[in-house]
Amino acid sequence: MKRKAQGLPINIIVIATISLIAVVILIYMLGNASGGFSKAAFSCESKNGECVDESSCQYEKTEFTCPEKDNAQKEVCCINPLRG
Repeated sequence: MKRKAQGLPINIIVIATISLIAVVILIYMLGNASGGFSKAAFSCESKNGECVDESSCQYEKTEFTCPEKDNAQKEVCCINPLRG
């Protein structure tokens, strides 16, 4: 009995290559989009906070991010626990 060579058909190789390229592009796109997501998820405004000067915060100071201002004073995210 003669056996034929067992090889991968060219169609499988082409489909695997296209799939690999698609996965790489998807990972790249999700990696770039997650940077924006993390900024929005940890922003002061998303937590119903208010960015104020550190000395004028009457409530709980948090570690959520506030946008940088041109002035030299650092602002903190101040959250009123009674405001919902």
